[in-house]
Amino acid sequence: MGIRKENVFCSREILIEQGFENSCDVDHFFPHMLKEHFNFKDVNQVWNLVLACKGCNRGAGGKFYRIPDITFLEALNKRNNFYIESHHPLKETIKNQTGRSHAERKTFLQGFYDSAVDAIPSKEKWKPRENLGERF
Repeated sequence: MGIRKENVFCSREILIEQGFENSCDVDHFFPHMLKEHFNFKDVNQVWNLVLACKGCNRGAGGKFYRIPDITFLEALNKRNNFYIESHHPLKETIKNQTGRSHAERKTFLQGFYDSAVDAIPSKEKWKPRENLGERF
């Protein structure tokens, strides 16, 4: 069966090929509604697009328009740094979008998170319904 990838939000196994029960979705880590309703221009850039299982992205307990819990921000940062530290074609794009150094990228993500929370305030941030183990 196809190429297996790690899900950014839970430990469910996902495939990048479509047509299978566990095929992945491409999800906006910070919801797309931030662009539509709050003019967050950077939300459609590659640094914010992650692979997620269908349950996390659009299932009954899916993320939809909610901001993920802060614990997932580190997973996003690790994923972006992985691409930057590899020979992946997205390396320079992600650097240009988020910062040249680890510190700049961490500050960028934290600032974006804080702004998103201000735009979509909620006492509880989104987490998958069940704890499915370690991410990354």
